[in-house]
Amino acid sequence: LLAWNAHAAGQLGPLSSHTPANALYATWVQPMLQNEALPAARMRGYWRGEVELVGSDGSSHP
Repeated sequence: LLAWNAHAAGQLGPLSSHTPANALYATWVQPMLQNEALPAARMRGYWRGEVELVGSDGSSHP
């Protein structure tokens, strides 16, 4: 489950329903998700942390 803040999502700019989820994350986040977050979620059933998202204009949103 991904907790989603609709108000904050509006700051990312227009997103298509075809936008892949990994396109929303900063490049440094993707290895961390793969190596830390996903294994923890599989083991414990959840992972809690913060990531940096990237807007449609390339802007960073911690």
